[in-house]
Amino acid sequence: MNVDEIALVDNKYTFIDTARSFGLSVPKSFYITSRHQLLNFNFNNEHRSYICKSIIYDWLDRRENIKLPRSTRTETIEYINRLFISKEYPYILQEFIQGEEYCTHGTCLNGKLTLFTCSHSSAWQLNYKHIEYPEIFQWCTTYVRQLKLTGHASFDFIVSDDDGKPYGIECNPRVHSAITAFYNHPNIVDAYFRSDLSTPLIPLPTARETYWITHELWRIFRNIGSINKSFQSLKRIFFGKEAIWSWNDPLPFLLHYHVHFVYLLLDNLRPSYVRFFHKIDCCLGELS
Repeated sequence: MNVDEIALVDNKYTFIDTARSFGLSVPKSFYITSRHQLLNFNFNNEHRSYICKSIIYDWLDRRENIKLPRSTRTETIEYINRLFISKEYPYILQEFIQGEEYCTHGTCLNGKLTLFTCSHSSAWQLNYKHIEYPEIFQWCTTYVRQLKLTGHASFDFIVSDDDGKPYGIECNPRVHSAITAFYNHPNIVDAYFRSDLSTPLIPLPTARETYWITHELWRIFRNIGSINKSFQSLKRIFFGKEAIWSWNDPLPFLLHYHVHFVYLLLDNLRPSYVRFFHKIDCCLGELS
């Protein structure tokens, strides 16, 4: 992708606006450049709640977005007044659609998907196992074709509980961690050089669910009181595939967990550099 295409798909609002122009299903969304717009928004005319999130990527604020309006007008005003919104730091007010989350990774070549995977998703999920979802695949195919994209396009979706339709939420013009589902695929390189592929490459049926070991161990600790949840994590550890580990090349695994993580924590202790963080992202290797 060129710079303009990256800006178009990476911006949460222009992504939504462009997808809507292609006739694709997206949530109702509004471009917000001041708190005044939010304070005067008539939520009473809407049959769904909304979430308000920054259009500019904030590495420290990747948690669940709070729904608006709050239970009382006073709470709504207090929350809005805590937001830093301006023309230089815009937000998007987006219709909240109740449903199941999905994520995708796509490699595109001249407007054609050459590699594609779709997985269940959530704010805290770091497990990827390819599933077939024709409606989501068609949505992504249409978007990529219309813009004639070349590069990486990772789409997030909500499949509505109301009508069963997949709604595109946002697109990240970069590699998604779901690409780990291709860990045992021998022909991934074809997706980057062969535009004559009749269908995109998808993960092999033999590919196991991928996971990050530190995340699963944390889940076991966090859910110590739930036998079922702890068992699910143990099952993934024993029957899935650790995303980084390889018997042929163990060094990335060792450096990522035993050197990089330690460095991040020690570096954050510098008096002039201390930042508050919510978690250690074991996939991206960052404090978030």
